[in-house]
Amino acid sequence: MSDFLKADIHLEKIEAPRLGPTEELILLSILILDDNAYLTEIRRDMDKRLKNGPSDGHLKNSLMRMESKGFLVSFWTQAIPKRGGRRKKIYKATMLAYKVIKDLERVRLNFRRDINFERYPELK
Repeated sequence: MSDFLKADIHLEKIEAPRLGPTEELILLSILILDDNAYLTEIRRDMDKRLKNGPSDGHLKNSLMRMESKGFLVSFWTQAIPKRGGRRKKIYKATMLAYKVIKDLERVRLNFRRDINFERYPELK
């Protein structure tokens, strides 16, 4: 067995499921919206923050996938007369989601510290 393969065997295994870039942005939006994180508000928040937010279909699929990975839990509200008797499906981040977001931020900051931004004055 090559040294490269031996080194791979000793790598620390990732405990948490992976979070894709779009899923990360959706999760950040849910964390910001807190108790008001339902499909329409998540989409509005993302559209406000991004040039092109995900479509409803993409958002719904991502929410289901994130729930199956353990990043989210959801529940339905009571019927709301103001909404024509419809209910809202509220999404809440789990402790796993908070941990993964915190870990991702730590990793990004660790990389950013070592970037020489002074080489590119046009970025200021």
